Amino acid sequence: KNERGEITGVISFKYEVTELVLARKRLENNEQELFALNEELARANEEIMSSNEELASSNEELKTTNEELQEAHSSLIEMTEALEERVKERTIELLWAHKDAETERDRLRRLFMQAPAGICILDGPNLVYELINPPYQKLLPGRKVLGKPIFEALPELKEQPIAAILKEVYTTGKTYEGHEQNVP
Repeated sequence: KNERGEITGVISFKYEVTELVLARKRLENNEQELFALNEELARANEEIMSSNEELASSNEELKTTNEELQEAHSSLIEMTEALEERVKERTIELLWAHKDAETERDRLRRLFMQAPAGICILDGPNLVYELINPPYQKLLPGRKVLGKPIFEALPELKEQPIAAILKEVYTTGKTYEGHEQNVP
């Protein structure tokens, strides 16, 4: 608000983390597929050992079985290599998404810290101060509030109407808009 009490701006921020979550899920699925393939390969190798013992009497049958197992082994190697490549790609995508998210978080933090209006970010059901900018800190001279629940940092608010409003906003997610509300 300006000196006349008129609203001069509103800031709204949203983070799109769908790609990050999807990349993480794809990575987990790829790891599970790779594990299953490795188990299948281990079982195939065990079958090869027992087949060799059983088929030792017939060289022709052993040759045929070995050729079939070699093809299966080659296919498994190809699938394993393809899965490893996909895991690498997904990991790179995840790292880039993480880097982008960190960049956006840092940009948002700088914006908050440079804003002329007092801004704080409260987190969790205990409404813990996660971020405060310099104009907000000027409202509370001499108080160390960062990292503390709001009602521990500002115990005088516990009995104020604002306490119920803050809890309601956290619980329901519904925006509260107050005009010229006195908060002693």
